[in-house]
Amino acid sequence: MTTSGHPDTESGQPPIPGIRYRVEKRTRMVPTTIDGDTRMVPNEYYVQIPIPPRDWDAIFLRGVTTVAVAVTGVEVAWSAASIGSLLSSVVHDAIAYGAASVFSAGWLTCQVIEWLERYDPDRAKVARAAGWLALLIAMGAILAQGVRAGQPVAGGVGMAVSLIAKGLWTILMRHFAVPLGQGVGGWLHLRRQEVAAQRALSGELRRMKADEAYTAAVYGDVATAARGVTQAAELPAMVPSVSAPVQAAASPMSAPSDVHDTAQASSQPSGDTVPARPDIRPDGPDSRPAAVPTPVFAPADAVPPTSGQGTGDTAPDMSPAVVAPIGQSIAGTIRTALADVPGITDDGLLAHVRSVHGDRKNLADTVTRTRRRVERRAS
Repeated sequence: MTTSGHPDTESGQPPIPGIRYRVEKRTRMVPTTIDGDTRMVPNEYYVQIPIPPRDWDAIFLRGVTTVAVAVTGVEVAWSAASIGSLLSSVVHDAIAYGAASVFSAGWLTCQVIEWLERYDPDRAKVARAAGWLALLIAMGAILAQGVRAGQPVAGGVGMAVSLIAKGLWTILMRHFAVPLGQGVGGWLHLRRQEVAAQRALSGELRRMKADEAYTAAVYGDVATAARGVTQAAELPAMVPSVSAPVQAAASPMSAPSDVHDTAQASSQPSGDTVPARPDIRPDGPDSRPAAVPTPVFAPADAVPPTSGQGTGDTAPDMSPAVVAPIGQSIAGTIRTALADVPGITDDGLLAHVRSVHGDRKNLADTVTRTRRRVERRAS
Protein backbone atom coordinates (compact mmCIF):
# COMPACT_ATOMS: atom_id res chain seq x y z
CA MET A 1 0.00 0.00 0.00
CA THR A 2 1.33 3.42 -0.96
CA THR A 3 -0.15 6.73 0.22
CA SER A 4 0.73 10.00 -1.42
CA GLY A 5 -0.04 13.38 0.07
CA HIS A 6 1.02 15.76 2.77
CA PRO A 7 1.78 14.72 6.32
CA ASP A 8 -0.91 15.00 8.93
CA THR A 9 0.53 18.19 10.37
CA GLU A 10 1.67 21.08 8.24
CA SER A 11 3.13 24.21 9.67
CA GLY A 12 3.58 26.01 6.37
CA GLN A 13 5.86 28.99 6.74
CA PRO A 14 7.82 29.31 9.96
CA PRO A 15 6.02 31.25 12.70
CA ILE A 16 6.74 34.97 12.96
CA PRO A 17 7.92 36.08 16.41
CA GLY A 18 5.39 38.21 18.25
CA ILE A 19 2.37 36.83 16.39
CA ARG A 20 -0.01 34.44 18.08
CA TYR A 21 -1.30 31.43 16.14
CA ARG A 22 -4.11 28.99 16.55
CA VAL A 23 -4.15 25.42 15.22
CA GLU A 24 -7.04 24.61 12.89
CA LYS A 25 -8.05 21.14 11.79
CA ARG A 26 -8.90 20.71 8.11
CA THR A 27 -9.77 17.84 5.75
CA ARG A 28 -8.73 17.22 2.17
CA MET A 29 -9.00 14.39 -0.35
CA VAL A 30 -5.79 12.50 -1.16
CA PRO A 31 -5.24 9.53 -3.50
CA THR A 32 -4.70 6.12 -1.86
CA THR A 33 -3.61 3.08 -3.92
CA ILE A 34 -4.10 -0.52 -2.80
CA ASP A 35 -3.26 -3.43 -5.17
CA GLY A 36 -3.11 -0.97 -8.05
CA ASP A 37 -6.58 0.48 -7.32
CA THR A 38 -6.39 4.21 -6.53
CA ARG A 39 -9.14 5.91 -4.54
CA MET A 40 -9.60 9.44 -3.20
CA VAL A 41 -9.98 9.29 0.56
CA PRO A 42 -10.31 12.07 3.14
CA ASN A 43 -7.21 13.02 5.07
CA GLU A 44 -7.10 15.31 8.10
CA TYR A 45 -4.31 17.81 8.60
CA TYR A 46 -3.58 20.80 10.81
CA VAL A 47 -2.54 24.33 9.93
CA GLN A 48 -1.55 27.34 12.01
CA ILE A 49 -3.73 30.44 11.50
CA PRO A 50 -2.39 33.85 12.64
CA ILE A 51 -4.60 35.49 15.25
CA PRO A 52 -5.26 39.21 14.60
CA PRO A 53 -4.60 41.66 17.44
CA ARG A 54 -7.43 42.54 19.75
CA ASP A 55 -9.68 45.42 18.67
CA TRP A 56 -9.87 47.26 21.96
CA ASP A 57 -12.09 49.98 20.49
CA ALA A 58 -14.74 47.42 19.60
CA ILE A 59 -14.34 45.72 22.99
CA PHE A 60 -14.81 48.98 24.89
CA LEU A 61 -17.77 49.95 22.71
CA ARG A 62 -19.50 46.64 23.39
CA GLY A 63 -18.79 47.11 27.10
CA VAL A 64 -20.25 50.62 27.17
CA THR A 65 -23.33 49.44 25.28
CA THR A 66 -23.79 46.58 27.74
CA VAL A 67 -23.53 48.95 30.69
CA ALA A 68 -26.06 51.34 29.13
CA VAL A 69 -28.53 48.51 28.55
CA ALA A 70 -28.11 47.23 32.12
CA VAL A 71 -28.52 50.69 33.65
CA THR A 72 -31.62 51.26 31.52
CA GLY A 73 -33.14 48.02 32.78
CA VAL A 74 -32.52 49.09 36.38
CA GLU A 75 -33.97 52.53 35.66
CA VAL A 76 -37.14 51.06 34.13
CA ALA A 77 -37.65 48.79 37.15
CA TRP A 78 -36.94 51.59 39.66
CA SER A 79 -39.14 54.10 37.84
CA ALA A 80 -42.03 51.65 37.52
CA ALA A 81 -41.82 50.65 41.19
CA SER A 82 -41.57 54.21 42.46
CA ILE A 83 -44.25 55.79 40.29
CA GLY A 84 -46.45 52.68 40.58
CA SER A 85 -46.36 53.01 44.36
CA LEU A 86 -47.46 56.62 44.01
CA LEU A 87 -50.37 55.74 41.70
CA SER A 88 -51.48 52.63 43.58
CA SER A 89 -53.11 54.83 46.20
CA VAL A 90 -55.78 55.88 43.73
CA VAL A 91 -56.08 52.93 41.28
CA HIS A 92 -55.57 49.19 41.24
CA ASP A 93 -51.98 47.99 41.55
CA ALA A 94 -51.89 46.39 38.11
CA ILE A 95 -53.16 49.55 36.47
CA ALA A 96 -50.85 51.74 38.55
CA TYR A 97 -47.66 49.85 37.71
CA GLY A 98 -48.67 49.53 34.06
CA ALA A 99 -49.17 53.29 33.84
CA ALA A 100 -45.85 53.85 35.66
CA SER A 101 -43.97 51.99 32.92
CA VAL A 102 -45.21 54.56 30.38
CA PHE A 103 -42.86 57.21 31.80
CA SER A 104 -39.71 55.25 30.96
CA ALA A 105 -41.16 53.95 27.69
CA GLY A 106 -41.78 57.53 26.57
CA TRP A 107 -38.20 58.79 26.68
CA LEU A 108 -36.82 55.44 25.47
CA THR A 109 -39.04 55.63 22.37
CA CYS A 110 -37.84 59.16 21.65
CA GLN A 111 -34.27 57.90 22.08
CA VAL A 112 -34.83 55.26 19.39
CA ILE A 113 -36.29 57.83 16.99
CA GLU A 114 -33.32 60.10 17.63
CA TRP A 115 -31.03 57.18 16.75
CA LEU A 116 -32.85 56.58 13.48
CA GLU A 117 -32.60 60.28 12.58
CA ARG A 118 -28.94 60.62 13.63
CA TYR A 119 -27.87 61.67 10.11
CA ASP A 120 -30.55 64.39 9.88
CA PRO A 121 -29.94 66.84 12.76
CA ASP A 122 -33.01 68.96 12.01
CA ARG A 123 -35.38 66.01 12.27
CA ALA A 124 -33.55 64.58 15.30
CA LYS A 125 -34.08 67.80 17.28
CA VAL A 126 -37.78 67.07 17.79
CA ALA A 127 -37.17 63.57 19.15
CA ARG A 128 -34.33 64.83 21.37
CA ALA A 129 -36.46 67.58 22.90
CA ALA A 130 -39.41 65.23 23.42
CA GLY A 131 -37.13 62.67 25.10
CA TRP A 132 -35.77 65.16 27.60
CA LEU A 133 -39.29 66.41 28.33
CA ALA A 134 -40.51 62.85 29.01
CA LEU A 135 -37.49 62.26 31.25
CA LEU A 136 -38.17 65.41 33.29
CA ILE A 137 -41.78 64.33 33.81
CA ALA A 138 -40.63 60.88 35.00
CA MET A 139 -38.06 62.43 37.35
CA GLY A 140 -40.70 64.73 38.77
CA ALA A 141 -43.01 61.77 39.46
CA ILE A 142 -40.20 59.88 41.23
CA LEU A 143 -39.43 62.90 43.39
CA ALA A 144 -43.11 63.32 44.23
CA GLN A 145 -43.29 59.72 45.41
CA GLY A 146 -40.26 60.27 47.69
CA VAL A 147 -41.77 63.42 49.19
CA ARG A 148 -45.10 61.64 49.70
CA ALA A 149 -43.33 58.79 51.52
CA GLY A 150 -41.42 61.23 53.71
CA GLN A 151 -38.08 60.40 52.00
CA PRO A 152 -37.18 63.33 49.75
CA VAL A 153 -33.53 62.24 49.65
CA ALA A 154 -34.53 58.81 48.31
CA GLY A 155 -36.68 60.53 45.72
CA GLY A 156 -33.73 62.68 44.63
CA VAL A 157 -31.47 59.64 44.31
CA GLY A 158 -34.15 57.89 42.27
CA MET A 159 -34.24 60.88 39.96
CA ALA A 160 -30.49 60.54 39.44
CA VAL A 161 -30.92 56.94 38.24
CA SER A 162 -33.13 58.06 35.36
CA LEU A 163 -30.82 60.96 34.56
CA ILE A 164 -27.74 58.69 34.44
CA ALA A 165 -29.49 56.20 32.13
CA LYS A 166 -30.53 58.98 29.76
CA GLY A 167 -27.05 60.50 29.87
CA LEU A 168 -25.37 57.22 28.96
CA TRP A 169 -27.56 56.80 25.89
CA THR A 170 -27.00 60.43 24.85
CA ILE A 171 -23.20 60.02 24.98
CA LEU A 172 -23.35 56.67 23.22
CA MET A 173 -25.51 58.02 20.40
CA ARG A 174 -23.26 61.05 20.02
CA HIS A 175 -20.41 58.64 19.30
CA PHE A 176 -22.29 57.13 16.35
CA ALA A 177 -23.95 60.32 15.03
CA VAL A 178 -20.99 61.58 12.99
CA PRO A 179 -21.81 64.95 11.33
CA LEU A 180 -22.00 64.75 7.54
CA GLY A 181 -20.81 67.39 5.10
CA GLN A 182 -23.22 69.49 3.09
CA GLY A 183 -22.67 67.51 -0.09
CA VAL A 184 -23.07 64.07 1.45
CA GLY A 185 -25.86 65.21 3.75
CA GLY A 186 -27.79 66.85 0.89
CA TRP A 187 -27.41 63.80 -1.33
CA LEU A 188 -28.57 61.49 1.47
CA HIS A 189 -31.57 63.74 2.19
CA LEU A 190 -32.66 63.79 -1.45
CA ARG A 191 -32.22 60.03 -1.74
CA ARG A 192 -34.36 59.47 1.36
CA GLN A 193 -37.04 61.73 -0.12
CA GLU A 194 -37.07 59.72 -3.35
CA VAL A 195 -37.36 56.41 -1.50
CA ALA A 196 -40.11 57.78 0.73
CA ALA A 197 -42.02 59.07 -2.31
CA GLN A 198 -41.72 55.69 -4.04
CA ARG A 199 -42.93 53.91 -0.91
CA ALA A 200 -45.89 56.27 -0.50
CA LEU A 201 -46.86 56.09 -4.17
CA SER A 202 -46.57 52.30 -4.25
CA GLY A 203 -48.75 51.97 -1.17
CA GLU A 204 -51.43 54.31 -2.47
CA LEU A 205 -51.51 52.65 -5.90
CA ARG A 206 -51.78 49.22 -4.31
CA ARG A 207 -54.63 50.42 -2.08
CA MET A 208 -56.51 52.03 -5.00
CA LYS A 209 -56.05 48.94 -7.16
CA ALA A 210 -57.41 46.80 -4.34
CA ASP A 211 -60.42 49.11 -3.96
CA GLU A 212 -61.11 48.97 -7.71
CA ALA A 213 -60.85 45.18 -7.76
CA TYR A 214 -63.16 44.89 -4.75
CA THR A 215 -65.71 47.27 -6.30
CA ALA A 216 -65.63 45.44 -9.64
CA ALA A 217 -66.01 42.05 -7.92
CA VAL A 218 -68.96 43.16 -5.77
CA TYR A 219 -70.91 45.40 -8.17
CA GLY A 220 -69.87 43.92 -11.53
CA ASP A 221 -71.22 45.73 -14.60
CA VAL A 222 -72.69 48.51 -12.48
CA ALA A 223 -69.19 49.51 -11.31
CA THR A 224 -67.93 49.55 -14.92
CA ALA A 225 -70.81 51.74 -16.06
CA ALA A 226 -70.36 54.09 -13.11
CA ARG A 227 -66.68 54.43 -13.91
CA GLY A 228 -67.44 55.36 -17.51
CA VAL A 229 -69.98 58.00 -16.46
CA THR A 230 -67.51 59.47 -13.97
CA GLN A 231 -64.75 59.73 -16.55
CA ALA A 232 -67.10 61.32 -19.10
CA ALA A 233 -68.27 63.89 -16.56
CA GLU A 234 -64.74 64.83 -15.53
CA LEU A 235 -63.32 65.11 -19.07
CA PRO A 236 -64.62 68.67 -19.91
CA ALA A 237 -63.37 69.96 -16.56
CA MET A 238 -59.91 68.46 -17.10
CA VAL A 239 -59.46 70.00 -20.60
CA PRO A 240 -59.65 73.84 -20.44
CA SER A 241 -61.53 75.62 -23.22
CA VAL A 242 -59.31 77.83 -25.40
CA SER A 243 -60.81 80.57 -27.53
CA ALA A 244 -59.77 84.03 -28.65
CA PRO A 245 -61.44 86.59 -30.90
CA VAL A 246 -59.96 86.87 -34.41
CA GLN A 247 -59.31 90.31 -35.78
CA ALA A 248 -60.27 91.20 -39.33
CA ALA A 249 -57.53 91.23 -41.96
CA ALA A 250 -55.74 94.54 -42.37
CA SER A 251 -54.93 96.08 -45.75
CA PRO A 252 -51.27 96.04 -46.85
CA MET A 253 -49.14 99.15 -46.48
CA SER A 254 -46.49 100.25 -48.95
CA ALA A 255 -45.41 103.39 -47.12
CA PRO A 256 -45.57 104.73 -43.58
CA SER A 257 -47.81 107.60 -44.70
CA ASP A 258 -50.63 105.19 -45.54
CA VAL A 259 -50.82 103.59 -42.09
CA HIS A 260 -53.63 105.80 -40.79
CA ASP A 261 -55.77 105.44 -43.91
CA THR A 262 -55.23 101.71 -44.10
CA ALA A 263 -56.20 101.22 -40.46
CA GLN A 264 -59.45 103.10 -41.07
CA ALA A 265 -60.18 101.11 -44.22
CA SER A 266 -59.63 97.82 -42.46
CA SER A 267 -62.29 98.67 -39.87
CA GLN A 268 -65.01 98.96 -42.56
CA PRO A 269 -66.92 95.79 -43.56
CA SER A 270 -66.01 94.34 -46.93
CA GLY A 271 -67.53 91.55 -48.92
CA ASP A 272 -64.16 90.05 -49.85
CA THR A 273 -62.56 90.02 -46.45
CA VAL A 274 -62.54 86.88 -44.34
CA PRO A 275 -65.14 87.12 -41.55
CA ALA A 276 -64.09 86.65 -37.95
CA ARG A 277 -64.58 83.17 -36.61
CA PRO A 278 -67.38 83.11 -34.05
CA ASP A 279 -66.70 81.81 -30.57
CA ILE A 280 -68.83 78.68 -30.35
CA ARG A 281 -68.79 76.69 -27.15
CA PRO A 282 -71.29 73.82 -27.09
CA ASP A 283 -72.44 72.91 -23.64
CA GLY A 284 -73.15 69.23 -24.29
CA PRO A 285 -71.22 66.47 -22.48
CA ASP A 286 -69.45 65.53 -25.75
CA SER A 287 -68.25 69.04 -26.47
CA ARG A 288 -64.63 69.60 -27.43
CA PRO A 289 -62.51 72.68 -26.68
CA ALA A 290 -62.41 75.33 -29.40
CA ALA A 291 -59.34 75.30 -31.62
CA VAL A 292 -56.70 78.00 -31.27
CA PRO A 293 -57.28 80.64 -33.99
CA THR A 294 -54.73 80.95 -36.76
CA PRO A 295 -53.60 84.17 -38.47
CA VAL A 296 -56.04 85.43 -41.14
CA PHE A 297 -54.73 86.24 -44.63
CA ALA A 298 -56.58 88.50 -47.04
CA PRO A 299 -57.05 87.26 -50.63
CA ALA A 300 -54.86 88.74 -53.31
CA ASP A 301 -57.76 90.25 -55.29
CA ALA A 302 -59.13 92.02 -52.21
CA VAL A 303 -56.06 94.24 -51.76
CA PRO A 304 -56.78 97.80 -53.00
CA PRO A 305 -54.13 99.60 -55.01
CA THR A 306 -51.96 102.09 -53.23
CA SER A 307 -52.41 105.83 -53.67
CA GLY A 308 -50.82 107.33 -56.75
CA GLN A 309 -50.67 104.03 -58.70
CA GLY A 310 -52.91 102.66 -61.40
CA THR A 311 -54.43 99.27 -61.64
CA GLY A 312 -52.92 98.36 -64.94
CA ASP A 313 -49.19 98.44 -64.31
CA THR A 314 -48.98 98.12 -60.57
CA ALA A 315 -46.06 96.17 -59.17
CA PRO A 316 -46.78 93.32 -56.77
CA ASP A 317 -47.17 94.59 -53.23
CA MET A 318 -44.44 93.39 -50.88
CA SER A 319 -46.27 94.12 -47.61
CA PRO A 320 -47.89 91.19 -45.78
CA ALA A 321 -51.56 91.26 -44.95
CA VAL A 322 -51.19 89.33 -41.74
CA VAL A 323 -52.79 90.31 -38.48
CA ALA A 324 -50.88 89.02 -35.47
CA PRO A 325 -52.93 87.10 -32.92
CA ILE A 326 -53.57 88.72 -29.59
CA GLY A 327 -50.52 88.57 -27.35
CA GLN A 328 -48.00 87.91 -30.17
CA SER A 329 -44.57 89.53 -29.75
CA ILE A 330 -42.76 91.75 -32.23
CA ALA A 331 -40.43 88.87 -33.11
CA GLY A 332 -43.43 86.67 -33.85
CA THR A 333 -44.94 89.34 -36.11
CA ILE A 334 -41.64 89.68 -37.99
CA ARG A 335 -41.32 85.91 -38.44
CA THR A 336 -44.88 85.74 -39.81
CA ALA A 337 -44.27 88.62 -42.22
CA LEU A 338 -41.00 87.14 -43.51
CA ALA A 339 -42.66 83.78 -44.02
CA ASP A 340 -45.48 85.40 -46.04
CA VAL A 341 -43.35 87.87 -48.06
CA PRO A 342 -39.67 86.87 -47.93
CA GLY A 343 -38.55 89.87 -50.04
CA ILE A 344 -40.23 92.59 -48.01
CA THR A 345 -38.16 95.75 -47.57
CA ASP A 346 -37.01 97.07 -44.21
CA ASP A 347 -39.32 100.10 -44.50
CA GLY A 348 -42.31 97.94 -45.37
CA LEU A 349 -41.55 95.57 -42.51
CA LEU A 350 -41.19 98.51 -40.11
CA ALA A 351 -44.52 99.97 -41.23
CA HIS A 352 -46.20 96.60 -40.80
CA VAL A 353 -44.83 96.13 -37.27
CA ARG A 354 -45.82 99.70 -36.35
CA SER A 355 -49.39 99.10 -37.57
CA VAL A 356 -49.71 95.94 -35.47
CA HIS A 357 -47.90 96.93 -32.28
CA GLY A 358 -47.88 100.72 -32.48
CA ASP A 359 -44.94 103.09 -32.53
CA ARG A 360 -42.31 102.51 -29.86
CA LYS A 361 -38.93 103.89 -28.95
CA ASN A 362 -36.08 102.57 -31.12
CA LEU A 363 -38.59 100.44 -33.05
CA ALA A 364 -36.58 100.68 -36.29
CA ASP A 365 -33.43 99.30 -34.66
CA THR A 366 -35.43 96.54 -32.98
CA VAL A 367 -37.06 95.49 -36.27
CA THR A 368 -33.76 95.50 -38.16
CA ARG A 369 -31.92 93.56 -35.48
CA THR A 370 -34.73 91.02 -35.08
CA ARG A 371 -34.97 90.50 -38.85
CA ARG A 372 -31.25 89.77 -39.11
CA ARG A 373 -31.51 87.27 -36.27
CA VAL A 374 -34.54 85.52 -37.79
CA GLU A 375 -32.94 85.30 -41.24
CA ARG A 376 -29.67 84.05 -39.77
CA ARG A 377 -31.48 81.26 -37.89
CA ALA A 378 -33.49 80.34 -40.98
CA SER A 379 -30.33 79.99 -43.10
